[in-house]
Order: sequence, then C-alpha cells, then structure tokens
Amino acid sequence: MDLKGFLKETRVSQVELSRVFDCSPGNVSNIVTGKRNMTETQVRRLADKYGLDVVSKFASPAEMKILRPSVPGGTVVSDNASAVQVQSGDNNHISADATLVAVMKQQSDQISSLIAQQQVFLDHQDRLLSLIEACQKQ
Repeated sequence: MDLKGFLKETRVSQVELSRVFDCSPGNVSNIVTGKRNMTETQVRRLADKYGLDVVSKFASPAEMKILRPSVPGGTVVSDNASAVQVQSGDNNHISADATLVAVMKQQSDQISSLIAQQQVFLDHQDRLLSLIEACQKQ
C-alpha cells in the first residue's frame, strides 16, 4: 500500500489513521516508512472508513484481493456509500443497495458473535458435567 501517497492525497494525518487502525501513531509511521506491513484488518478498516474507490488507487494487488474478495458468482468491483457491484465471469454486474449490504454484514457479525458465545456455553457445560461426574464418583 502506498500509504504515504494515500495520506498526502486525502490529507489524513498519521494520528487520525492511528485511530482508524486502533494502534499507536508510531505503528502507523512504521507502516508509512515500510518498516511494517499493514494487516488485513487495517486494509479493511481503511477501505471501510475512506471508501474502496479511494483506497484502491494506493493498494497493491495482494491488498486488492483483500478488498475485492471473490464472492459466489463474481468479484466485488465497486463498493461505495450507495451501492456494491459484483462482476461475474460473463461481465454481468449485480448491484446491491449499500444499506442492505451493511445490514447483512451486521447480521453476519451478530451470528458470528452468537456462535462464539454458544461455544463458550458448551465449554462451560462440558466442564460442569465433568465436575458432576467427578462428584458422583466420590
């Protein structure tokens, strides 16, 4: 990622970017100077905050794969505040309202959270059953 070029064109400061990345300004400085690479999470946060169209100008091909993942039937080709477009192999475009996409993403995150909570519950349940069995043996 040409983060230096991104910062210059967008006039975003390293301090502002550190808030987006949830890291120290020193870590951002290391990324800008090439001492560290951006994580996938940081690449996604950058695109979420400033838009795929802006970030894609500065992203490497590997980062673009993160930003424009393959989806069933195609690849995300545009993701802005109003719509998401997916291009299929036969060059057809499927558009979706960005609000709908945001709701689906939120629901997906909620489902992931519920699955994680269920796993914690099952782990606790297994532990309790083990303790009950141990008590019954005594």
